[in-house]
Amino acid sequence: MLLVMGTRPEVIKTAPVISALKKTPGLHPILIGTGQHRSLLDQMLHSFSLSLDENMRLMRPGQSPTDILSKGITRLTACFQHRRPALVLVQGDTTSALAGALAAFHLKIPVGHIEAGLRSGDLSQPFPEEMNRSVIDDIARLHFAPTQNNARTLIREGAAKSSVFITGNTVVDSVKTLLKKKLAIRNPKARQFSTGAGRKILLTAHRRESFGVPLQNIFGAISDLVKTHEDLRILYPIHPNPEVHRAAKRRLTHPRITLCDPLDYFDFLKTAQAADLIMSDSGGVQEEAPTLKTPIVVLRNITERGELIARNGWGKLSGTNRTKIVRDASSFLKRRKKTNRAPNPFGDGRSGPRIAAIIKRWLS
Repeated sequence: MLLVMGTRPEVIKTAPVISALKKTPGLHPILIGTGQHRSLLDQMLHSFSLSLDENMRLMRPGQSPTDILSKGITRLTACFQHRRPALVLVQGDTTSALAGALAAFHLKIPVGHIEAGLRSGDLSQPFPEEMNRSVIDDIARLHFAPTQNNARTLIREGAAKSSVFITGNTVVDSVKTLLKKKLAIRNPKARQFSTGAGRKILLTAHRRESFGVPLQNIFGAISDLVKTHEDLRILYPIHPNPEVHRAAKRRLTHPRITLCDPLDYFDFLKTAQAADLIMSDSGGVQEEAPTLKTPIVVLRNITERGELIARNGWGKLSGTNRTKIVRDASSFLKRRKKTNRAPNPFGDGRSGPRIAAIIKRWLS
């Protein structure tokens, strides 16, 4: 079988499945990288001791998602024709995942979708991921749904019940595995942030739909928070997108706001675990937060991970309204400790072996 991946999150979330597949007799995973995230992809492969069987290196400066999709379909079609896998596995909602699913579909190769069934209900948020994920689920023969809600969505949309499996989210497996390693934080700014006194917020913000006024509102709220709470320190690993980089350098100038380059995944996890609060517009970070037992303010108007908000008080959906962001973040900061004993809504950390076992049975 063949797994397609192109971004850092895809490596993180497929690594537990790859590990389980390698341990399953008769299953031989082949790893194909599109190169959608070039340096970040290499960084994550190294973290999980993985190597690609083929790297397409599709990314070029200034490319649009359409460019990546068209090149990806063409190159992956040729790859699949050569390798003739019994099954193609894709993860999540990236352009690479969509390209892999479409290329397999045109060659009548079955598709398995890891992290199926997530929906925001709005094709513009997140964009273009909401559309990507829906199309992949229409194509897939195997749907690996992280939660019961995701499974219900798939069946309501017409997926056969026999094709839908509730597995938990594989990111929980990866986080638990990496946190068992007794490693120190290597990034000096992250290390200083994690061990220093006072309350701490880890910020990530990079979504395409946040560009412009929404991102300005987020950064305005960050400035308000650090001025209001005198012991508060904020660390922001800036996404490499030039628009995000320019806005952050211009707006986030307070001495207790530290900007740094993107962290490697282990440093990010340890820093997020040390923080009192995470503020993020990332999808994956919403799943990592309860695994790390750190509350999160979600900087989106809509989330496809409603379990985080609906249950157990792990997070608040604050959108990009400056006043609401400040209010929601302050409510978490007022708590003396990160006390939340509720179970993780995204699983128990055994999703990879479950998916491998299902694939083994299905192929047999």
